This record gives sequence, C-alpha cells and structure tokens, in this order.
Amino acid sequence: VKDLNLERFKELIEKVKEKKNEEFRNASPTIYTFLNKRFQRTGKKTIENFCEFVRKNSKLELYPNTKLMDLGKNDIVLITDMLQKYPFQRPDASCLAPIGEELFLKGIMKEIEPEWASTIQRPPGVCEGHPFIVELGLAYGGKIESTDDYLHRFANRIPLLYESSMGVCALAVKKINWKHYKLDPTKMPLHIFIHIVSTKIPWGRFGKEYIANKPEIRNEIDLGLRQLARQLQAYLSRIRKRESKKKRIN
Repeated sequence: VKDLNLERFKELIEKVKEKKNEEFRNASPTIYTFLNKRFQRTGKKTIENFCEFVRKNSKLELYPNTKLMDLGKNDIVLITDMLQKYPFQRPDASCLAPIGEELFLKGIMKEIEPEWASTIQRPPGVCEGHPFIVELGLAYGGKIESTDDYLHRFANRIPLLYESSMGVCALAVKKINWKHYKLDPTKMPLHIFIHIVSTKIPWGRFGKEYIANKPEIRNEIDLGLRQLARQLQAYLSRIRKRESKKKRIN
C-alpha cells in the first residue's frame, strides 16, 4: 500500500468507478472495499485506523464507508500522501522462495571455502506493488583472492553474470563507506553476495542483466551490508588482538 503512487491510485479508482459487472454492483464502492479487496493486510481494524489517521492529520472526514464517488481530486491527492505516511504492516512474503540464511551460508562455504562467512535475510519489503526479500552474504579469507570481481548478484536464485558494475547492487556496495569498518573489497580477499527474490524483479533498461536502482531495494541492501560489515570488523579485530597478544608473549 505504501508503494502506491498518485497516478496508480487515480487509475485504480477510475477502474472501480467504471466497473459495471455484478461484483461491483453488489459491493459498495467505499474506501473499505477498495483497500480490503486490492491490498494485503488491510483488514477492518487497519482501515479504521488509517481513516482515523487521515482525520487527525487533515481536514478530510474520511471513514471506511466513504464512497469513492464522493472523493474529489484534492481528496485523492491527500489520501495518496497519507498512504505513504501510515505505518502499514510489511507485505506477506509467503509467495516468495528465498534461499534462507543457513542454506545460503552452506553454499558459500562449499563453493569458495572462506576463512569466515556470514549471511543475513532482510525482512520483506515492497517495490512497485510487489513483495521482495533481500538476502546477503559476506565472505573473507581462506581460498578467496583479492580481485575486482568481488560482487556476486542473484535474482530469484539465478546468477547475474553481466553488467556487474550497473544496477542497484553495485550502487549500494559503492555507497558503503567501507573504511569506516576498516574494510576494502577492492584490496582485501573479500566477496559480497546479494540475492533478490521477488514476484516481479525490476530489471534495468538493457534486458535482464542487472536490477534497476529502486530506493526500497537499495535501502535493504545497505542495511544488510552494514550489519555484515560490522560482524566482519568484529571478527578481524579479535584476530588482530590475538596476534598482538602472541607477539607480546614471544
């Protein structure tokens, strides 16, 4: 629901207004029926709370039984803005098939045999009306060699082999201040894994080679990478302290 923009909201309302079949003749075209029938996790209580939220934060007297026909253009603009601000629940991701943190980690350990590795699965989000999940992995040392080809991207379990410098994954990695975590993917034996699962992957302009730069996806990648970077930083710090202690003893 939060991903609904003004043009899409207008379009959906127009479809409801123009619909002449039996379903919409029998059902009252209200805010309640509109939200409840078209979006996940918008039950009676949620819609009542949303309408109350609109009333408290604007002059629009919106109720669950408010008819769509009674909404003016300014009302639609206002409701669209309120939909972005209201804290709706995250979408149901049961239709998605992520790898899972444990299996993802086992795959990384088996394929590249690192000294250290960790994986994380971010909570489900929504992009352009479709649910998505971001899974991330970070691997260090072992049989990994320092290389420019340190980013591994996947979409619905399929590896993306071309245009690795383009798209949301590459952009999110570049925007991380790795020096803050005392890391450098371009010079250290470090590999980054990003797996995006969605019912509709937002591909870039040039075919299915990279994923478009969508802020919702980029934000989840950013948060996940930072968490993994902190874990690796803590691991390397322990290693350095241990080595320093050995030198003092010797």
